Amino acid sequence: MNRITFPAAILLLVYLCCGCNLDKLINNGDPPDAGNIKTDAPGFAVQPLDTALFWIEATDPAGGTLVYKWTVNGGEIIGSSGESELTWRAPIRGGSYTINVEISNKEDKISRSEVIKVPSLAAPKVKILEPAPDSYVVQYSDLTIQATAVHENNIQVVQLWIDDIYTPSTPAVHNDAYEFVWKIDAAPGSHELKVRAVAQLTGVAGQDSLMIHIEGIVEGKK
Repeated sequence: MNRITFPAAILLLVYLCCGCNLDKLINNGDPPDAGNIKTDAPGFAVQPLDTALFWIEATDPAGGTLVYKWTVNGGEIIGSSGESELTWRAPIRGGSYTINVEISNKEDKISRSEVIKVPSLAAPKVKILEPAPDSYVVQYSDLTIQATAVHENNIQVVQLWIDDIYTPSTPAVHNDAYEFVWKIDAAPGSHELKVRAVAQLTGVAGQDSLMIHIEGIVEGKK
């Protein structure tokens, strides 16, 4: 029976622990080094159907060759996606898109990503939830107005208007829901209530409106 001597056992243990990583030990096993994605599009915003150039500066610690792989979850990649720079055409639909590049060498890989904004030319979608159309309310009481406002590029501001007159007030906000409380100081009768939303980037406005009826208070009558 062959016996493994103590020095041989030590060498065998070292081989088993490190042998499979020997190549990495020789080559340091370092991944590529890279900065952030850069672009010629100011503020990482690209107009619908316009093109923009993106690039990244990367190096390999061992001086080897780097492999690039670009991906975007929308729009169109023009030309190769396997170089250190990429030409991209924005889609016609506005919104936020993510551009990602994976950089690899013989040892490892890293990735970098950035968000690209494409302005939407569509108006925000606004819907008044409360009060119901043609509601009757009492003069000088508090009226709660609830509405939703959504847009691909997010909402810049939501405003309350009564009879085409802006009513300064700050709504409570929860996700896409907005809530105003209006002290009814208008004269008795029918009035138009309007919620107006302005989109970010483009300033395009959308709105929803309805009629309410204000009942006056008769003095001396409860």
